[in-house]
Amino acid sequence: MAMTQTPRRNDPLHLLSSAALALRPDDDPVIVHLTQFRPKGSTRSLWATGLGEFVCRQIARLDAPLGVCMGATRALTALGAWCLSQGIALDVEAVLHPDTVERYCTLGLSRLSEQSQASTKSMLRRLGPVLTSKAPWQPPSRMHRRLELPEPYSTKQLAIIHRDIPRQATEMRRLTGLALESLGLGAGLDGRWAPKVRGTDVSSKRTLVLVSVHDPSPRVIAVRDQYAETVLELARRAGEGLLTGRSDARATNIANVFGDIFIDQGRIHLSLGRLRSTWLVAQLNASTNLEVLRMAAGVKNVGAFKDICAHLTPVATTTAREQLRRA
Repeated sequence: MAMTQTPRRNDPLHLLSSAALALRPDDDPVIVHLTQFRPKGSTRSLWATGLGEFVCRQIARLDAPLGVCMGATRALTALGAWCLSQGIALDVEAVLHPDTVERYCTLGLSRLSEQSQASTKSMLRRLGPVLTSKAPWQPPSRMHRRLELPEPYSTKQLAIIHRDIPRQATEMRRLTGLALESLGLGAGLDGRWAPKVRGTDVSSKRTLVLVSVHDPSPRVIAVRDQYAETVLELARRAGEGLLTGRSDARATNIANVFGDIFIDQGRIHLSLGRLRSTWLVAQLNASTNLEVLRMAAGVKNVGAFKDICAHLTPVATTTAREQLRRA
């Protein structure tokens, strides 16, 4: 599965600080894109000797969806390579200074079509105010208000995931897949939390199975009934170790973990982000109180659920009126 290859030691993404990576889980499409991206032609050698680290670090900071980040990666790579040819250091305040951008648009884009020139100019003029703090741009408009939630899995896809996780080639892969599936669908945990859950983070109280998660957004979550016994059994087996069965050194490399797990012969990518969205849909379909769900999801406001409203089960008119009447 090419989408989840482990970053190589000379991959610029490997050099990013943990603070930058913390903005997105490892299986986030933008992080996967940056892991795989390689420029063409003469820029390739520059990418491996500093340009790649610079571009990846800046793109990882963006609060924007994959499509925008892909275009931004290409534009910033070309601008960075041009700056190096002009003796301009790869400092974001210098590279995305308005004067540098305008000079590049005048001198560095002449070989592109008019449409490509216009697209590149627009992208760089949007990146400048967002990524710099000292460069004299006009007050910026935000590129995108927030990250979009991934699409939840369909009922058919979930059935295939349930079918194929026990069929993994090794016991370690089966254990890891079961842990991530159960924590994603049962407690809504994505790559920020699920790979770090230990057996000691799981407890039972009467009919409840509870999972304590740590930073970011420490909280205690009640596991959905259909996954509760599995999570509890995994915790008993793990003891003080990780539910995934992985060693600490591999715990947070979720892209590497998922690279080991094949669903539907690789046709379905197992993503904790999509498992979390599926959990959110299930909670909303069950009419879980929004404030309860907000706290369990570890988000600041319920606007974060907006993207998945289209995936909720339609409510019959009679039922809808009864819900409104009984409030």
